[in-house]
Amino acid sequence: MLNGRRVGIGGALLLVVVLWAPRAAGAHAQLVSADPPAGSPVAPGGAVTLRFSGPVDPSSSSLTLVAAGGAVTPLGRPRTAGGDPRAVLATVPHGAQAGGWTLLWRAVSTADGHGTSGHLDLTVAPTPPSAPQSGARPVPVAVDHAGVSAAAAAARTLAFLGLSLVCGGLSFVALVWPEGAGVAGARRLLWAGWAVAAVGVVASISLSGVVASARPLGAIFDPGVVGHALQGRVGQVWATAGLLLVLAVPVLWALVRQGQAAVGATGWRVSAAAVTIGLLRAPALISHSSEGRQPWLGSAADLVHLGGVAVWLGGLAVMLAVVLPRRRPEEMERLVPMFSKVAFGAVAAIVVAGTFMSWQLVGSVHALVTSRFGRLLLLKIGLFGATLAAARLSKGWVDRRLDLAVLTGADRETVRPFVYSVVAEAGLAIGVLSVAGALVATSPAH
Repeated sequence: MLNGRRVGIGGALLLVVVLWAPRAAGAHAQLVSADPPAGSPVAPGGAVTLRFSGPVDPSSSSLTLVAAGGAVTPLGRPRTAGGDPRAVLATVPHGAQAGGWTLLWRAVSTADGHGTSGHLDLTVAPTPPSAPQSGARPVPVAVDHAGVSAAAAAARTLAFLGLSLVCGGLSFVALVWPEGAGVAGARRLLWAGWAVAAVGVVASISLSGVVASARPLGAIFDPGVVGHALQGRVGQVWATAGLLLVLAVPVLWALVRQGQAAVGATGWRVSAAAVTIGLLRAPALISHSSEGRQPWLGSAADLVHLGGVAVWLGGLAVMLAVVLPRRRPEEMERLVPMFSKVAFGAVAAIVVAGTFMSWQLVGSVHALVTSRFGRLLLLKIGLFGATLAAARLSKGWVDRRLDLAVLTGADRETVRPFVYSVVAEAGLAIGVLSVAGALVATSPAH
C-alpha cells in the first residue's frame, strides 16, 4: 500500500482496543445538599460545604461569589472537605460585606469529565468587630458561561460532522463505489472532511480547557488552556481523536497514490476499518452511552448509532458533491439503488440503537417531557423524522424516476428533484448532529 502501513494498522488497532473499553457508568456530579442550607447566614471567613452525587475534580472545578450589586469575587480552586471527594468547601472571604450573595459553582465529575453548574443563595452576616478586614477584594470578571457552552457545542458539532464525512466517505468508497477512490472529487471530499474534523477536535480540546478552568471565551487562544485541558478526561479523549486523525492520513494518502487498487488491498481495508471504528468510538467516551444500567450494551449501541449516522451522512455527501454532479447515467443506475439499500440499513441501525439509548438515559415519558435532556432529545427525534421524510422523497424518486433519468442521459431537469431531496436530507441530518452536540453537555434525565 505505502510505507508505514504496518505502523498505521498496528497503532490504529491498539487505539481501538483502548477506546473500546467502556468507562465506568456514572451520571454527572449533581449538587445534593449544602451545609448551611441556601439562605442561611454565613459569617465572613466561614465555610459552606457543597455535597455532590459523585466525586468532583477540584483542579477543574470553580467557585465564585457574586454580590447583590454585581461585584464578583473568585474563590479559586475549591478543596474537598474531610477527604471526601464528593464534598467541596467554599470559604467566604473575611472582607465580604454583609448582605445577600450568590455562590456560583461549577463541578467537574471525575467519573465522566463532564461539568455541571448552579448557584446557591447566601446571606453574609455582619463582620464581628474583632474580625480582620483583609481578604479577597471583589474584582470585575466577565465570564459568559452560555457563550462558552455554545462555542463548545459548535466545536463538537463540527468535529462530529468531519468525522462523519471521513468515516462515511471511506465506507461509501469501500462498500459502494471502489472506483471512486480514483476520482479526484471523492478524494477532495474526504480530505475536506478530515480538515473539518481536525478543526473541530482542536477547538474542542481548547474549549474543554476553557470550560474546566472557568475562563472567558477569549482564553481559547491561551497556550496554558490546552495544558489544563489535557489534564482532564474530556481533553484527553479529544486528543486521542486527534491522534486517530493523524493515523487516518496514510489511509487517505493511499487513495491519492493508488486509487482503486488501494481499496482492493486487504491492508488498506483493515487500516481503514480500524481508524473508522476508533474515530467513531472516541466521542462515545465523553457521551452518555455507558451511563445506563448496561454500560457495555450502551457502548455498543452508541457505536452502532454513530456508525449508522456516518454511513448515511457521509454517503449523502459523496452522492451530492461527487456522483450527481458527474451526471453519468451508468454510475447513477448502479450507485443510487445500491446506496439506497445501504442507507436503509444505516437508518434502521440508527433507529434501533437510538431507541435503546433513549430508554437507558431517559427511562420515563415524564422525564422525556419535563427535563432539558428529554426536550433536546424530542427535538432531535423531530429533526430525524423530518430527515426520514426527505429520505422518503429521495427513495420515491429512485423508484419512479431513476430509469427515466438514465434513459435521458441524466437530464438536469429530471435529476433536479432528487438533488433537492438529497440536499434537504443532508441539511436536516446536520441539524440532528447539532442537537447531538448539545445533548453531550446535558445531564441525562434518568
